[in-house]
Amino acid sequence: MGFHIKQLENPDYLHLRITGKWDAETGPQMDDAIIEAFRNSSHNQAYLDMSTYIMETTIVSEFTQASYAADQLSDTRHQIAVLADKKYKETVEFFELAAKNRGANIRIFYNEKDAINWLNEAGSQ
Repeated sequence: MGFHIKQLENPDYLHLRITGKWDAETGPQMDDAIIEAFRNSSHNQAYLDMSTYIMETTIVSEFTQASYAADQLSDTRHQIAVLADKKYKETVEFFELAAKNRGANIRIFYNEKDAINWLNEAGSQ
């Protein structure tokens, strides 16, 4: 099945809609695509809409991917808000914790308004 990333127009932050399936095979490719989009953007904030994404991962792959993503962005001031489906709460919150423990500024949200507010609050500081 794979994944698809669509960049949406937004003047304030990088806005990506990510659809498809996240598994041990596609996860690293997806991480690389998101990191590349960030590096090609002038923004230091991102809103990742993964609310329709299907997650079929293991704790080991979550940990590995969170560590990798955090390492790739650790020397920057990136702030990432992720909109997720509550049915994956345990998985995405583990990813968030692992990434934060490695220095990433990432938060998981279950509604768009809270995610956007968090980005706006930090952007105005």
